[in-house]
Amino acid sequence: MALTLYDLYSNNKGSTFSCIFYDFKSKLKLNYKQNHSHVSEISELLNSISPAKSVIGCFISPGLYLPSVILGILKVRSSFVFLDVQKPCASLNNIQKYVALKIILVEESLLKAVKEDLCNCWHEKNNIFLSNFSIILLQSMDCHNYQCSNSKKLLPNFSKNSSKLAYIIQTSGTTGEPKIIQVPHQCIVPNILDLRQKFNISSKDVLMLCSPLTFDPSIIEIFLAVSAGCTLVIVPTPLKSIPKKLIEVIINSNVSVLQATPTLIQSLGEDFIKDVLLSENSNLRILAFGGEPCPSIDKIKRWKAKDNKTRIFNLYGLTEVSCWATCFEINLEENSQSSAALRCVAPREYIDRIPQKRRNDATIIPDPVTLVQLLRKDACAVA
Repeated sequence: MALTLYDLYSNNKGSTFSCIFYDFKSKLKLNYKQNHSHVSEISELLNSISPAKSVIGCFISPGLYLPSVILGILKVRSSFVFLDVQKPCASLNNIQKYVALKIILVEESLLKAVKEDLCNCWHEKNNIFLSNFSIILLQSMDCHNYQCSNSKKLLPNFSKNSSKLAYIIQTSGTTGEPKIIQVPHQCIVPNILDLRQKFNISSKDVLMLCSPLTFDPSIIEIFLAVSAGCTLVIVPTPLKSIPKKLIEVIINSNVSVLQATPTLIQSLGEDFIKDVLLSENSNLRILAFGGEPCPSIDKIKRWKAKDNKTRIFNLYGLTEVSCWATCFEINLEENSQSSAALRCVAPREYIDRIPQKRRNDATIIPDPVTLVQLLRKDACAVA
C-alpha cells in the first residue's frame, strides 16, 4: 500500500519534530509531544463531524499550529486545500466548481473578514482551542442562493479516486489558464522522500517555511521537516517582506536548509548573502532555488566564499507534477561561467516512467510514479 503524507509523520517513531514560530515580537515553540496532542484534538473533532475522505478548506495563516492542522486533517483520511484569505469568496467558488467542500477551518483572527465575504449558508459548528490559538469550524447547509457555489452541481472533473487525495491546489496560471490540481499521496510522497535523501536531511536540521501555503513547494518544506523529525521555522507572511527581520530569524534559528525563490534570497541583500549565508562559516547546508530561473553561475560565484560548504540546487517543476520534476546540484568547479550551461536533469529512472495520461483541461491528476509528467524539453534552462 502506498505511503501517505500522514505516514511520513506517524511512521517516524520517536520523532523529534518541532516547530518554531517567530512573529514581530516573540519566539514560540511547539515540541513533538505538544504537536501530536493537537493533531489528535483536531482529528477527533473532524471525525465526529465530517466523513472520512472529505476535502477540508483552510483559511489558516502560516503559524505555530499549521502542521497540527494539516496532520489532523490527514489523520482522518481527508484532504486539504488552502484558500486565499484576501479573496475568500472568489477562492472558495473557484474550488467548489470541481470539489465538494462542506467543511472549512478558519483561524479565529481571520473569521470576521472571511464571514463577511461568504454566503450565509456557512454556519459556525465548533471551535478548536489549541493553547492560545483558536480555529472555528464552519459547515455549509443546503443553499438556494443561485450565486452561491453550494447551490450548484459540481462540474464533472472531481477525481473518482478522492480517497487517495492528499491536497488540492490551484495553479498560478503561468503555463496557461489556472487549473485545480488534485494531488494524490502517491505523487507527492516520492518527491519528498527523494529530496530528503538528496539533501541528506536529518533530525539535526532546521528548515524554514519560505513558500506561501497556496504554492505547492510549501508542502515539500513542511513534510521534509515532519518526515525527518527536524525543526521547522515559520514566520508570518508580512515578515518575509522585511529583509532585516527575515535575516534576524535566519541567523537566530541557525537555519540549515533553505528552499526559496531567487527573488526572496536576493531580497536579503548581497552583503548578507556573501558575508553570512554563503560565507566560509555558514550554518546553511542546503540552498535550493525553485519557482523562478536560477541565478547565473557568475552571480553564484560572486556570492559563495571560497571555502563555503553549502550545497546549491536548482529545482524545476510544475504544480501538475506535484511538485518538483527536476533537481540539479550546481558544482561551480565543473560548470562554466555561462548560465546557459546550467540545466536541470531529471533522474533517468523517472524519465523512463513518464506517463502520458491527462484527464482533462480543468483537472490534472498525475500518475503515481510521476515526477516529470508534462515536462517541456527546454523548460528548465536557466535564463
